[in-house]
Amino acid sequence: MKSSLKGKWLYIILALISILLITMSIITYSAILALPQSKSTINEEHTLITSGTGTITVKPDRVIITMGLDTQAPTAQEALRMNSEKMNKVIITLKQLGIEDREMKTSYLSLQPQYIYPQNKEPILIGYKVFNTITITTQSFEKIGVIIDQAVMSGVNRIDNIYFTVSDEKQKELKNEVVIRAVEDAKRKADNVASVLNIKIVGVKSIIISDMNYPLPPIVIRDIQTSTTPVPTILPGETQITATVQVTYLIS
Repeated sequence: MKSSLKGKWLYIILALISILLITMSIITYSAILALPQSKSTINEEHTLITSGTGTITVKPDRVIITMGLDTQAPTAQEALRMNSEKMNKVIITLKQLGIEDREMKTSYLSLQPQYIYPQNKEPILIGYKVFNTITITTQSFEKIGVIIDQAVMSGVNRIDNIYFTVSDEKQKELKNEVVIRAVEDAKRKADNVASVLNIKIVGVKSIIISDMNYPLPPIVIRDIQTSTTPVPTILPGETQITATVQVTYLIS
């Protein structure tokens, strides 16, 4: 009797395990069927990428002049005093020429000890040198030569460089036009490629715009030692505003 009961319970347990395994198999198979199939979800886009450049040549409307005044004296205090007096004279002269405070700024100022180096001996301090540099930014091109001449007569002994460039205001005015030219250049290239490969452009996926300004190289005037030189004639020439774009086209 006991053996018969054990057999029945064993049969019931095995039946329950079988039912459980079948149920788990059905659930797993249903989950697999519910997963998105890769073939049906891939949406391939065919694209063509071209770049274009737009350039406008313009006359600069701004000049940046960097000039300096170096003085040396036995003491630091004396070197600073001498430099300050001479630079104040230069600034007064520039203002008399019509240069405003907002058009001038001190761009560099330093005080450095000066030594001589005797052979096989310790360096000997002989004084201090002050380097003082100002930068003038103006649109008064007709005054450039006079500014340099009068600054040198007032004490300036270094003309570091002269940059001609385009003001931010003018760049903003021309920005849209130069970008349009760059996009048109990219479109011409895309059309040429599409024609050769017998494909069709159906839209634009993306466009990246990077614009830059290329000022003319600086005019460098060095070794200003005397104020007896004639007033220099400096011509601004022309400069370029350039924009580059990268366009990704959709094709079929």
